[in-house]
Amino acid sequence: MVPTHWIRMKTTWLALFICLLLVIASKAQDVKLPAVRRNVLLDSIGLSDPFILADQRTHQYYMTGTGGLLWKSKDLKRWDGPYPVAQPDPASWMGPRPMIWAAEIHPYQGKYYYFATFTNPAVKIDTVQGNAIERRACHVLVSNQPDGPYVPLQEATYLPANKPTLNGTLWVDKDRKPYLVYCYEWLQNLNGTIEKIELKPDLSGTVGESKLLFRASDSPWSRENPRTGPRAPTK
Repeated sequence: MVPTHWIRMKTTWLALFICLLLVIASKAQDVKLPAVRRNVLLDSIGLSDPFILADQRTHQYYMTGTGGLLWKSKDLKRWDGPYPVAQPDPASWMGPRPMIWAAEIHPYQGKYYYFATFTNPAVKIDTVQGNAIERRACHVLVSNQPDGPYVPLQEATYLPANKPTLNGTLWVDKDRKPYLVYCYEWLQNLNGTIEKIELKPDLSGTVGESKLLFRASDSPWSRENPRTGPRAPTK
């Protein structure tokens, strides 16, 4: 028979181990955001894929890009930020902490729309030439103010789950129909394409099927390195 004190000791150690796991999990959920700074010169800001909205309503500039953060300025010279503005649904395909790339802010019919690429590295949708393809897609969030917060609209997805897409932007044609123009990533199709798909009138989702606009190989100056994939042409 196992001694009672031994059972108590094992139970105590098990409880301590579970508590430790909970603490670690809690810490893992904490995302340390950068402190907001004031009057930062533009050339002191490091930001990939920058996009600047000149907002006529507030008479301010709003700069965003990769990372899901935002900067504000009145003169394009000195900026306040960065502010966290993107609030995607953690229960969606994006997961609790998606990577956010190449964000843009577009005013449209009285609201502001946040077009960005969201990536969930925990979900793999394909394997091509030995490369695991992560779940990545263009998506749209909305706010009543240019500085957010930006929250989900109705649709859980705008583009097929089995296609990695990125760098989406808003385009409105001469008939005032809105479209999502985006890139279908070359990592999967091996010849990156630019495509468009019609958006609902309130941008809350997409309509119908996407249409091909052109392929990377269509450019006469396009070149490819077999080992690294497509690259920019040399000057």
